[in-house]
Amino acid sequence: MKITRLEDEITIKDDSTVTVTKMNHIVEVQHMEKRNSSNHIRKLDSERYVELSTGEIKFFERSETRADNLNSLRQTFKKLRYLINNNFSGCSNELFITLTYAKQTKDHLQVGKDYDSFLKRLKRKYNESTSIDAIRVLEPHASGCYHLHVLLRFNELKSIYLPNELLATLWGNGFVSIQSLKDVDNIGAYVSAYLSDIEIPDDYEGVALENSVEKQVNGKTKKF
Repeated sequence: MKITRLEDEITIKDDSTVTVTKMNHIVEVQHMEKRNSSNHIRKLDSERYVELSTGEIKFFERSETRADNLNSLRQTFKKLRYLINNNFSGCSNELFITLTYAKQTKDHLQVGKDYDSFLKRLKRKYNESTSIDAIRVLEPHASGCYHLHVLLRFNELKSIYLPNELLATLWGNGFVSIQSLKDVDNIGAYVSAYLSDIEIPDDYEGVALENSVEKQVNGKTKKF
């Protein structure tokens, strides 16, 4: 998908399909000259589909890693950016924090429980002054151990300041870093930049991926 800034001159044809998405102060316009509206398969269940032209029943191919289905991953990040930009705009009552473990864990269910406990303690501390909304993103390190990126919005407050020591105590599992969202124009893109690089397989033949970069890994050039 090509991203064009407003100051660039663009022409949208009359018969193009246009989608406009408004997220607080951000307006995204997407246009396609051609659109494939035909459906060649019909889903039967989570495992099978039928090829409409032949009536043949086939099984869906399952991805084993995140890099196996980059198009699906792109859509996931897109939905995440939309969700964030529709709810966060960089106001003084918003924070972006990262929660990490002193003793690393690969148990994502335990990480979820730890996060729920943290958020309950935080809401309990501020329940007399404000409600709190949050978006969390669970991210694995290269080792497979997890940490959390969390966006917080203190709804009834004009601004918020939280000492790092306070959040670390409420988290209780390790370390906390805090980033202010002041003057960040696109929160969704800002948060996405903190997520892990995804390696692009050598045989990838899907749509062109924006912002791909090449890195040297063990003496070999790889795309991410």
